[in-house]
Amino acid sequence: MDGPPQPRNFSDGPDFAVTNSHTSITDRRGVAQCEQEFLKLGWLFREQPVLDFGIDAIIEYGGKDYPTGKLIAVQIKSGDSFLKKDSKGDIVFYVDKVHEEYWLNFHLPVILVICDVNNNKTYWKQVCRRNLSKAGKQSKLTLNDNDSLSYQSNKELVSIADSFQMQSDIKAEIDNMQFEDSVLYATELTRECSDTLADVRKAMDRFNVSNKTRIAKMEQLLQSASSKALSKKQIEKELTKIEKPFSVSVRILNQKLSSDSNKIVIEGHVAFVLVLDYIVEKYPMVKEDILRFLDSENKSVKSIASMCVTYSDLCKNPKCQTADLKRLFYNSSFIFLDYREMLLEISEILDKEILKIRTLN
Repeated sequence: MDGPPQPRNFSDGPDFAVTNSHTSITDRRGVAQCEQEFLKLGWLFREQPVLDFGIDAIIEYGGKDYPTGKLIAVQIKSGDSFLKKDSKGDIVFYVDKVHEEYWLNFHLPVILVICDVNNNKTYWKQVCRRNLSKAGKQSKLTLNDNDSLSYQSNKELVSIADSFQMQSDIKAEIDNMQFEDSVLYATELTRECSDTLADVRKAMDRFNVSNKTRIAKMEQLLQSASSKALSKKQIEKELTKIEKPFSVSVRILNQKLSSDSNKIVIEGHVAFVLVLDYIVEKYPMVKEDILRFLDSENKSVKSIASMCVTYSDLCKNPKCQTADLKRLFYNSSFIFLDYREMLLEISEILDKEILKIRTLN
C-alpha cells in the first residue's frame, strides 16, 4: 500500500511484481480500521494475501440472514501522505496508468478506502471512469467529507455491487448481438421504464382533477348547510357519497406510489443506462441520439418530481372537511415526497450518464 509497484512484463499477462506493503504499523492500523468499519455496516471483510498488486480486501454484503454474493474489491491506503488536501480542502489521490487499467478491468467493482488512523476517519470512493479525472499523465480521485464511510454509505455500496453484476450480464448479452438487435434491446428496456412513469403521471393527473371536482362539490354542500337549504341528515348522506369513492381513489394512488415496483423502476433505469452506455462505447455514431433521449427522459422524471411537491403541499392542507379524508390526505403528502426521492435518485443516475457521454471523445 506504500505506492504502485512496477509491472514485470505485460506480454505475459498481469504478472505484476509485488511488494510487502502491509509491514508498517500505520498500514496495519489502516487495514484493521477498515475491517471494523465495514463489519459495523454488515459487510464481511476478507483480507487478501500480503503479497498483492492493488487489491487489499474483498468485502461481501452480509444481508439479514446470510451472505448475498454482492462483492466489492477494496484498495486501502493509510497515513498522512494520503490525507494531504488541495486548495479546496479535498483529498486528492493520484492513480498511475497501470493501476487505473488494472482496477477498471478488475472482475469486481473496486473502491478506494483512505483511513485517517489518528482521527479514526474513513473515506471511500468507487474507482470508475465517472469518478476519475485527468491530472497530466495520471488520473486522480477526489474525496471529501461527503465521502466518509458511514451507515448512509450502505445503499450506495450495495448499488455498486448490484450495478456491476448487472453491467457484466448486459455486456455479455450485447456482445453477442448485432447493432440493430442491441438498439432494439435498449429501446424495449427504456420503453418499459418510461411507460411505468407515464402511468404514474396519468394517475396523478386524474387525482388532481378528481380532487378539484369532489372538493368543489363538498364545499357546495357545506354552503348549503350554512344556508339551511338542506337538512343535516341530507348533507351527511351526500358527503358520504362523495367521500367513499374519493378515499378509494386516493388509496389506489397511494398504493401505486408506494408499491414495491418502484425499486424495479430504479433498477430498470440503471439497466437501460448501462445498455446505452455500452452501446455508445461500441457504436460512437449514435452518441447524439442517445443524449437526446436521455435529456428527454430526465426532463420527464424531473417534471413528475416537481408535481409530487405540489401535490404533497396540497395534501398537507386539504380543503375538505371530513376527518377521515384529512387523515388520508395527510398520509398521502408523505407518500408523494417518498416517491419524489425515488425520482430524484433516477434523475441523478441520468444526470451522471449524460455528463459521462458528453465528455466522451
